[in-house]
Amino acid sequence: MAKLTVIKTPVVHKRLPPQQRREQIIAEAKKLFAERGVDSMSMRSLGKRCGITQASLYQHFAGKDAILFAICDGYFARMLEAFQRASLTANGPLQQLLAIMRAYIDLGLAHPEEYRLTFMTPVSGITDMPVSVADETADHEKPGTLAFNFLQERIAGLMEQGLLRPGNPAATAEAIWATGHGLVSLLITHARYVWSDIDAVKQAHLNLTLHGMLTNEAAIKLEAASVHAT
Repeated sequence: MAKLTVIKTPVVHKRLPPQQRREQIIAEAKKLFAERGVDSMSMRSLGKRCGITQASLYQHFAGKDAILFAICDGYFARMLEAFQRASLTANGPLQQLLAIMRAYIDLGLAHPEEYRLTFMTPVSGITDMPVSVADETADHEKPGTLAFNFLQERIAGLMEQGLLRPGNPAATAEAIWATGHGLVSLLITHARYVWSDIDAVKQAHLNLTLHGMLTNEAAIKLEAASVHAT
């Protein structure tokens, strides 16, 4: 009986354009970060997952932290878009702020792993570090800065209109951001912590946060508008 000869076909990895390769690296990195954690994920394992050498990986990103920052950058860009969409659908300046605050919570809960990487890892997307070798000299504002400024500008406008209590718009924006982060991080870390209806909890959170900043006149107007709407 003739012996069968098995011929192994060499694996040929598809050559991708630089931008498409970057997108592939980021997509696979998200999966590996979720599977193994930030500390345990290595550039070697990521290269194997992408079908390229570790050296080729470094042609696109300076290191693991740079990839993480790129993921964070992408999340912030998505957040800015969510803020912009929310503001367009709101009826009135206070409702606009409320819609932006709600968008922050909804986006985080819809993308828990990206939220973890952006806000709940030692290397945060808020820190200032290069995204990749190609972007080290970029002079444009980062998406995270744009998203924060979008919120801060609306707060400053509300203070000028006498709808929010006088204060530092930047500090107030940071406080709002922090309260949203508290709820989102709790829910994605301990999903069973909330016993009540989740939508009711989110609405209560938003109401408490907003009403704590309103002037007396604005609170009366907002309450009247709410009663009229129902």
